[in-house]
Amino acid sequence: MFQLLILRHLSKENGECFTVRKNHAFLVELPTQLSNTHEPTRLSDVLKWFGFFGDRINDAAISFLEIYDDVGTTRPIYPKSFQNKLTLKEKEKFVFKYLDALDKGDLVNAEEKEDWNYITHPDADSARMWELLNKYASRGVHILSQKKK
Repeated sequence: MFQLLILRHLSKENGECFTVRKNHAFLVELPTQLSNTHEPTRLSDVLKWFGFFGDRINDAAISFLEIYDDVGTTRPIYPKSFQNKLTLKEKEKFVFKYLDALDKGDLVNAEEKEDWNYITHPDADSARMWELLNKYASRGVHILSQKKK
């Protein structure tokens, strides 16, 4: 990585080489959790492990984009950031509809009550989804947010 991003030149043993040009771009994904500590970290903490970048990491010479989502508790601290939004498919939407109906008592066996219909049941908004996850799948929320209790 040092040769590619800093020296901008790679050489193979057989003499072949690759030189980075100004129109080349590279994507380097930095983890949000270091494998030797298994603790959630900030991007600034992870960058310390890439010391060969030196001071250039914050210069325009190497630009980067911080990606975050609603599951984690940290928010970006760098000016360039992107929110990775969770997209639910029909199966996931059905599960939330079912949990919402269960929570509201719509899934009872009663002669006088009409059968629950998932097609007409409204979709749960983001706040309601988190409420249902915390109530019925708190361990899943724990895993999603990568927190240790």
